[in-house]
Amino acid sequence: MGKIKPRKEIQEFAIEMERKFRMRHGMIVDFNCIFVCLFRCLQEETRELEDAINDYDYDAIISEAADVANFAMMISCNALKFKKARHE
Repeated sequence: MGKIKPRKEIQEFAIEMERKFRMRHGMIVDFNCIFVCLFRCLQEETRELEDAINDYDYDAIISEAADVANFAMMISCNALKFKKARHE
């Protein structure tokens, strides 16, 4: 399989994820945070996304969706880190 170029929508969403992630850099949320902490943050961001959807606030929807994705990514990255450590 050749190199995959992400479609425009994915690229735009990834840029928003990076923007939001950099805004939070240095806060308590980092890749060393335990799963429970990250999952609680994910739940809070999901509630904020639901509020934005209910308000038809499109800018907030974009922003909160990126937050949800970032916390899901951090959970996945931690799982991968622990899985690799277990097999070393």
